[in-house]
Amino acid sequence: MSRPAADLTALYEEAIRLHADRRIDDAGKRADELRAALGPLRAAEPEDAARVLLLQARIDEDAGDLERARRTHRTLERILARAPASPQLAALQAAAASAHGNLLRAQGRYAEAEAVLVPAIEAARRRLGRGHEATYWLLNSLGMVCKYTGEFARAARLYREALKHAIADLGPDHPELASLHHNLGGLEHARGRHAQGEPHARRSVELREAALGPDHPTVAEDVGALAALVEGQGRLDEAEALYRRALGVFERAYGPEHYEVAVALHNLAGVRLGLGDAGAAEAMFRRCLALKERLLGSAHPDVAMTLHNLGVLCAGEGRVAEARRFYRRALAIFEAHLDAGHRKIQLCRENLAVLDASASAIAPPTRRERAARSTSAGATPPSTRA
Repeated sequence: MSRPAADLTALYEEAIRLHADRRIDDAGKRADELRAALGPLRAAEPEDAARVLLLQARIDEDAGDLERARRTHRTLERILARAPASPQLAALQAAAASAHGNLLRAQGRYAEAEAVLVPAIEAARRRLGRGHEATYWLLNSLGMVCKYTGEFARAARLYREALKHAIADLGPDHPELASLHHNLGGLEHARGRHAQGEPHARRSVELREAALGPDHPTVAEDVGALAALVEGQGRLDEAEALYRRALGVFERAYGPEHYEVAVALHNLAGVRLGLGDAGAAEAMFRRCLALKERLLGSAHPDVAMTLHNLGVLCAGEGRVAEARRFYRRALAIFEAHLDAGHRKIQLCRENLAVLDASASAIAPPTRRERAARSTSAGATPPSTRA
């Protein structure tokens, strides 16, 4: 290495701290500096190079640079392939697979994510044991993929196994358990079992807030997940207050052009629509759509969710042609990424059928009908780990 090990360790630890504090730009600068300080990757110790690349890939993903994160993962795979076998290497390989699976899921490439994660879980169980932290975070990553593909029972088994091992490893009050409670709450939201999910979401906020304080962006993610479950139980005023709290934290931490801001806007728009404020809801949905298309591309499943809800809004306003265009765009994206029987595809088709049956005259739906036709899937963004 071209710099003393102590200097490299200090840089690495600072980059980790900045990333945990969600100071993503600063963390990225430190990670770039650290990678340069390593010198040529071929000459670096494989495990040192792998740790730096793994951190850099996570920072790139959180910065929204998914393409750079993908390239970093490819380099990381090559480094790990030439490293000598050891328990430390096995843990690094598991962590790298988990991060790669999370990236593929974020890109909407669910089948590819599963193809990375399933063999990684088998290898981690064999080499590290079922109770190793790298193993249970792999289970969490696969659980997230299963939630997005609609395999809810499988996701629940994976999350609960991960939580069992994490509690045995860390104790019941460790802040990292917040991620698993967050995801269990999000799964119940996706299943429409909002009351069952609320205790998990509240536990997530409690654990993370105790560790990070009330104004941390990761706490705001948990608050947004709780809001979605509260909204699902019809407590719209309470949900709106929680969404606005989360949105304020994200905008202060990240500025107005960030994915978490888009998620909060999507969900807040849904509440305003449920309260009958279609004008405010439409403005928020359209701002959210523009953000998601810039950040994720126009064919991402997350974009489709906002397109679908704009369709619901337009249908409720009697704007049939606009509603049909939004539904058809959303359906095409969902069909490209999800199995034919997925609930999101069914919902799009059902809402298109309502338009076709109504032809030129649509009576504005009631609040209850509008909520049933909309989808807030994605209102509880998954959490990887603290």
